[in-house]
Amino acid sequence: MLLARMTQVMHWPALIRRLRFLAGVTQVQFAEMLSIEQATVSRWERGVHVPDMCMQKHLRDMLCKLEPALPPGAIEAMPHTALLYCTHTSGLLVCCSHTVADDHQMCAKDMRYTNLAPHWPDSVQEMHDTIEGSDAWRDGEIALVRAKIYRIDNNWCDVTGMPVNGSGLFFYTGIPSNAPAEVSTNNCEITILTKDEMCS
Repeated sequence: MLLARMTQVMHWPALIRRLRFLAGVTQVQFAEMLSIEQATVSRWERGVHVPDMCMQKHLRDMLCKLEPALPPGAIEAMPHTALLYCTHTSGLLVCCSHTVADDHQMCAKDMRYTNLAPHWPDSVQEMHDTIEGSDAWRDGEIALVRAKIYRIDNNWCDVTGMPVNGSGLFFYTGIPSNAPAEVSTNNCEITILTKDEMCS
């Protein structure tokens, strides 16, 4: 599978951006919280340097306190394909079901805070770009996303996504099926429903 050889090392640039997003602070403010220089935060986010081991532990502790109260264990235990990932860092996985982890020959806990984007097929990247480019998403008005993702191997997944607690996360579920014979492209069909459309 695509993630079978994925490193289990945390993706620190995306993780630092995730922490700043949850704390609602700038690089300067984040640096002040940690009693370090803003340039150090910038180097972390650009992937030039990695926090030392002591700082890594501190950052993980911060993340545990700041993450929205949706227990990762609840996602991991789901019997179907389920992902909770951070859209504003473009693919940082928060947690996933054991079904997903098993598909990639990994443990669900080991997959937390890894970066999925480099392993996305074009269809998933297209879906992500469409959501990110939506005015409704930027305004916090998206209630539901439905997508049919076509893959090169002529399979497709029906996917449902929902914002979680206004945290910038989407929770996706999907079940692979055989695509119609005439479908052979690596693309997707997306329907974005706003809160007003859901109520009408």
